[in-house]
Amino acid sequence: MSIYSNSYLRVCCAALLAATAYIPAHGANNGTTKPVTDETYTAYVVRASDREYQRVDQLVVSKRDHKVLSRTPTRFGCDRVYESQEKLWCFTRITPGKPRYYTDPTGYLFDLKSEATPKASFKVKGIVSRARIAGDGRFAAGTAFTTGHSYMGVGGTHFSTATFIATLNDPTDAQNIQTWAVSHQGKPVISADLNLWGVTFDPANSDHFLVTVYFDGQPYLGEGNVSTKSIRVLKQGVECPSYSPDGKRIAYKSRTGPTRWSPAVMDLESGKSTVHEHISESVDDQIEWLDDKTLVFQITKTPLVGSAQINLYTLNLSKSQSTPELWLEDAKSPTF
Repeated sequence: MSIYSNSYLRVCCAALLAATAYIPAHGANNGTTKPVTDETYTAYVVRASDREYQRVDQLVVSKRDHKVLSRTPTRFGCDRVYESQEKLWCFTRITPGKPRYYTDPTGYLFDLKSEATPKASFKVKGIVSRARIAGDGRFAAGTAFTTGHSYMGVGGTHFSTATFIATLNDPTDAQNIQTWAVSHQGKPVISADLNLWGVTFDPANSDHFLVTVYFDGQPYLGEGNVSTKSIRVLKQGVECPSYSPDGKRIAYKSRTGPTRWSPAVMDLESGKSTVHEHISESVDDQIEWLDDKTLVFQITKTPLVGSAQINLYTLNLSKSQSTPELWLEDAKSPTF
């Protein structure tokens, strides 16, 4: 009997032209943009070092080996980004059309085939850390740390989050899901440290989603439904879930030290998890799937001198004790 029955297992952008020089990146042909063919696909990443504009780059990627063939800047400037149905869901602090006008992080849905500037969806306070859009383009979600962004303090958080879900045909009606009914073992969750973050939408049913639910000093996997505005706690120790393309598994980060997380994968039918504790670097982000056997995630390295370096790495799940391989330098928030 699965621990997940069939009944319940079913963000940052502005339109602006780049004002600073484009910086070539590892693993990409940065000359002429290669056209998209039957052998390639497009992807998007946020340029991590571009502190002012957080520029979004478009990638052309080989389907055969996922090698980045070209990387070019777009007109978008985003803190966090996700793509589906040729729509780019983005959070940005910059007002479209006013590249020097900063505001609270605001969600926008851009049509990748149009130059039109969309209306603002909703604003959040704090530092944007997560963004997702449903595969059918019906819903979008975003999370912001509202008072700092430290995960220190197991047994009592030193941070607060705000996570919103918006219906994209009326994105101004976004709702903070922490106000929804949250239950654990049939009882309402009433806790001073209740926080939710990291939504991932079910590929088979966008009304259904998974999310981190944190209370009483512990993170849990929770599942929710937009239509019923309810969330149910399922399992302890699962943070930042991310559905696989086939919807049969989730990738997540598992705490393996006081300030260290390792990538993990759970089979949703059996509830069995594989935690890749052998990876020395901490993976503190919402993991993305490159395909059904490959994970992509950012690793931040802070040298003794100089700025932090944020790069994207892949992990091949088909190989035992696989080690992360550098996929793209100076990049975060990948979406395929």
